[in-house]
Amino acid sequence: MNAALEETIHALKRSMDIHKWLTQVAMSGEGQEGIAQAVHELTSFPVAIEDRYGNLRAWAGSNQPDPYPKDPAARREELLRHALGSVRPTRDRGRLIAVAQPRGDVLGVLVLVDPAEKAGEHELVALERGATVRLDGRHLLVGHRRERLSAPPQVGGDADQDRQPPR
Repeated sequence: MNAALEETIHALKRSMDIHKWLTQVAMSGEGQEGIAQAVHELTSFPVAIEDRYGNLRAWAGSNQPDPYPKDPAARREELLRHALGSVRPTRDRGRLIAVAQPRGDVLGVLVLVDPAEKAGEHELVALERGATVRLDGRHLLVGHRRERLSAPPQVGGDADQDRQPPR
């Protein structure tokens, strides 16, 4: 029982570390490119950010398709409906997707490219957290919570250390 409890505590701490790191990336002003890069660094999988309609907005990792594939509108709407009805990221043709939707509006989709279906719990958590962190003007949106930012974030310490994903 102690081993199970330790594993649960470790998983919760790791989830909190991932969330904190992604929030720092969002607050740094790196935008969608920064979020995609952060999730890629956390998972080692290629990552895409698409808008609601499937247009590529950011890519991190190798093998970026050119041109970027885009589903027909009806298939995209069905995929979004399915993903919105799921508690966890949804698998779709070699990809894991998580919908970014603060306040119920679909803002975009965070995609982890995983054709071999090797992504595990760590990758799912990073994808979920990446889809909930977004900078919107001077307000930080984290899930459904909105906090007013009174000043730009202060970065202390070694900049390279601050950009290292939690391990």
